[in-house]
Amino acid sequence: MKKENVSLVPQMSGGASTTVYRSGTPAAGLIVSLLPALQDALNDLDANYQKVQELNEYLQNEIRKMEHVQINSTALSIPHILNLSIPGLKGYESQKLLDERDIAVSVKSACSVDLLPSKAVLAVTGNKRRALESFRISLSPYTAKEECDTLLKAIEEISSGRSV
Repeated sequence: MKKENVSLVPQMSGGASTTVYRSGTPAAGLIVSLLPALQDALNDLDANYQKVQELNEYLQNEIRKMEHVQINSTALSIPHILNLSIPGLKGYESQKLLDERDIAVSVKSACSVDLLPSKAVLAVTGNKRRALESFRISLSPYTAKEECDTLLKAIEEISSGRSV
């Protein structure tokens, strides 16, 4: 709500369907669906966190058995993200090879500059090369253990024969 004595000038013209101060129509369906989505997320928060933590631990235990894969995540990292490096393979190369197997991973945050090392991994490891080789896996309560097994098999395939 705006104060009566404040004068506002529209920043975009047209589309005064609901107000003269903002063009366009609010997405009522999206707004209404936000409440049940948030309620669902909050109702199962502890169980969801536990499931993600178990998946993360499972992945880390299996990855520790792989000779050519390094875990960059620390004990203080949230379980929803697992950051890895494959020595001798740039992060974007790992991302491409996994994408070819229909597995989506991220190399860095959206606001990062391409071809520069991950600032977070560099801060944690102090190793620029390892930060350039890093990629991250996102986990959710909807991630199935079978998907983790598929990921592990793919990481084993792309990491075999890679060494420092």
